Amino acid sequence: MKRVASRFLFYLLFLWGIPIISIAQISANGCYTEQEVELSLTLEDQLYGTLTIPETNSRGIAVVIVPGSGPTDRDGNQYGLIYTNAYKFIAHELAKVGISCLRYDKAGVGASIGPNYNERKLSFDSYANSLQHWIKQLKEEKGIRKIVLIGHSEGTILAMIAAGKIHVDAYIGIAGPGSPADSVLLQQIKESMPARYSSATSIIDSIKMGKIATNIPSELKLTFRPSIQPYLRSFFEYDPCQLIKGLNCPILLIQGDSDLQIKTEEAVRLSKANPAAKLVLIEGMNHVLKNCAADPQLNLKSYHLPLLTLDPTLMPTITTFIDNTLK
Repeated sequence: MKRVASRFLFYLLFLWGIPIISIAQISANGCYTEQEVELSLTLEDQLYGTLTIPETNSRGIAVVIVPGSGPTDRDGNQYGLIYTNAYKFIAHELAKVGISCLRYDKAGVGASIGPNYNERKLSFDSYANSLQHWIKQLKEEKGIRKIVLIGHSEGTILAMIAAGKIHVDAYIGIAGPGSPADSVLLQQIKESMPARYSSATSIIDSIKMGKIATNIPSELKLTFRPSIQPYLRSFFEYDPCQLIKGLNCPILLIQGDSDLQIKTEEAVRLSKANPAAKLVLIEGMNHVLKNCAADPQLNLKSYHLPLLTLDPTLMPTITTFIDNTLK
């Protein structure tokens, strides 16, 4: 069971090119409204997201949720793989305390998989650049005076890159790696498919040297398919610990101890790289931000339970940090 679980989670990292056709509807609630928003990067490239606006936002605070790895959409779901609604839950809970929230589909995902989408042209830098444009656009919204980035998983690295280049008022990283992506990926392969560890090492070495690896074992073909290798190469260049050292804004790091993808040691590594960061370890919280302490079997099941609410400690941790930091 552990091997199957590990392999399942490993594949979630770099599954791409799966179209997600649903678009969040414009809706209204007693304490917030939601609207579809668009970011035009060029005449041909548009990204889409959802802006959740509280009934009263006198605080002028807006959060941007930066999605995790693979085809994770604005709600925290992956078509055919994961249905957690984690990001949607966060946005709605923030609205209840008067904080606006933008969550979006990155290029190649959900509504942002346009007719010109080409996986071979994806790069980590282009994702970081898009995030900076989202931040700039959000700052132009009436009443928005302060921006907080919440990165999840791979999104923590993107958020740190953006926070190092454009002013934000706080950074929150949830379940983010403290080691470069190639190290994390190799460790996951070593644990789930030890027989393929040597092959994976050779493939990653080739990718880092700018080559396109072609001799790929069947078990690794989805993760290291040629079309995604340019993206992986750009991703491998970043060291999260070096990025967090360069942040000058208030920092909160959150890590669950039931996370099957990112170990608590990764969060500790990040906190040591920037001693100014506040680290909170949440007992029982897993990678998709649900609590599994009372039922370990729920850990994997929770990846497919969209009605299961967030870990009860998560939102108070986030809102208390924002309250204390952005007074």
